[in-house]
Amino acid sequence: MNDLIVIEDKTVFQMDADFSKAEEWARGLCAKYQGLVISENDVVSIKKEMAELNKYAKDIDESRKAIEKKYKELIAPYVDKIKSVKQIFDDTYKALGDQVKAFEAAELDKRRGELNNLIDKVISENGMEYYRAAFAIREKWLKKSTSEKSIISDLGEIVERVKERIAGEAERQRLKQERIEAITQEAERLRQEYPNGMNDFILSNALTSDKPLKEVFARMRKFATDTEEGIKRGLLVKTQKPEQPAAAPVVPEPAPEQKPEVDTTQYLFKIKTLVVGRENALRVKELFTQIKAIAAIFENID
Repeated sequence: MNDLIVIEDKTVFQMDADFSKAEEWARGLCAKYQGLVISENDVVSIKKEMAELNKYAKDIDESRKAIEKKYKELIAPYVDKIKSVKQIFDDTYKALGDQVKAFEAAELDKRRGELNNLIDKVISENGMEYYRAAFAIREKWLKKSTSEKSIISDLGEIVERVKERIAGEAERQRLKQERIEAITQEAERLRQEYPNGMNDFILSNALTSDKPLKEVFARMRKFATDTEEGIKRGLLVKTQKPEQPAAAPVVPEPAPEQKPEVDTTQYLFKIKTLVVGRENALRVKELFTQIKAIAAIFENID
């Protein structure tokens, strides 16, 4: 390239002002206030003197502004010329930069595509499509300074972490299935021991509980024994699934069917005889379940 051309200012700047005398004048006016401790009685007079000092300060500042404005106007044309020379370099730099950015963007897209192909291969080889989100492209992989070996190493670490996650999920599923089987087996034992007391409601509550199995089994047994005892004492009636009515033959213009009245007085009486509390909540729910099952057999009965 050609030698650098330097724009050099050879203007001699000179200002006719005696700054030392100006400083001496200012310090003379302010000398009597140095270290001054004022009293409450001095406030009014001091405020007047402060106003006078502030007036001097403003006058000095106005002189500064006038000088700056004057010389700014004088150098403005030269500043514009300097800026115009700089703009030549700026425009050239931008034109080149736009082309460079376009090439870099294309190269980045190409690298991203290569990374996606590599990630697809790793996911396919390890059967981890469900965990694709774990293989999201990292910012450092897009840099030229990052080697393919480093990227493959990172992907290997991700694969290991996903394997650990899969193993953990499988273990949790195994434990969950074992828990379901254990509760179901306990329910079957209780059905043999308490054929009237053990029901699907107790089993459903047990399967949705997150308590330790020992506590779940104890609660199942208690509910089963309480229900069995309630049925024996006549406080509860064993729940029976309503039978599905047989399909009626197609008969033209059948006579309207008389709907039997359902006597639920016995159930209401039994509910009233219970003291509703935590220990009797299951019994009350059981009674309502029975009433609902009977009502469902008949149409238009709520």
